[in-house]
Amino acid sequence: MSDREPPTENFDSTVDSSGSTVPNRIGPYLLQQKIGEGGMGEVWLAEQQEPVKRKVALKIIKRGMDTKEFIARFEAERQALALMNHPCVARVYDAGATPRGRPYLVMEYIQGLTITKYCDRQRLDMRERLKLFQQVCDGVQHAHQKANGPRCSALRWMNFSVVNDHVRQSTRTP
Repeated sequence: MSDREPPTENFDSTVDSSGSTVPNRIGPYLLQQKIGEGGMGEVWLAEQQEPVKRKVALKIIKRGMDTKEFIARFEAERQALALMNHPCVARVYDAGATPRGRPYLVMEYIQGLTITKYCDRQRLDMRERLKLFQQVCDGVQHAHQKANGPRCSALRWMNFSVVNDHVRQSTRTP
């Protein structure tokens, strides 16, 4: 397959930097590039093809991490994120599993500057930095209340960005 040919559903795949094979297409989502990686999963910039076209972030459990224990943790995180409704937390659009059983989560794609880069570029003083930090704390508090148990590993300080002067959960690597 050349770079110009569109991938076909669940047959063509791409190999990421760690050597893991990921389909070019998962359901209606065309994977474009890997934008992040955590302990449990990889985050891909994808384009939803239907029923609407939009850029999304697709998090898929890493190959080799697909044991019952890790899948249960991933699904608990996925469920916790789906219940959240806060300006600092990316919205969940969809969830599912690949034909080979690797669960995934589709979220709002948010692109912004990391908090530290934003603060440095804007030359914010301590008071202004603390205002941003308060937004992060509000989002994390909301997550803890909604999760009611399972810790959501996506809500760590380095996973927040600033977009239009407001803190948002980032869906890409800082």
